[in-house]
Amino acid sequence: MRNLETTRLRSPAAHPRRSGALPLGDLHLPVQVGYALTGAQGGTDEQVLQLLEP
Repeated sequence: MRNLETTRLRSPAAHPRRSGALPLGDLHLPVQVGYALTGAQGGTDEQVLQLLEP
């Protein structure tokens, strides 16, 4: 079982200087975020950046 403290420290959101960091190049994250926000299958990093743009 993974150490929860180690997982928290490795998380981009846990780093104070990178609290808004979005990990690019992940295989599954763009697909999941794209589907959650648009209902369309097969998202890309570029689409996620557009969807999450302030």
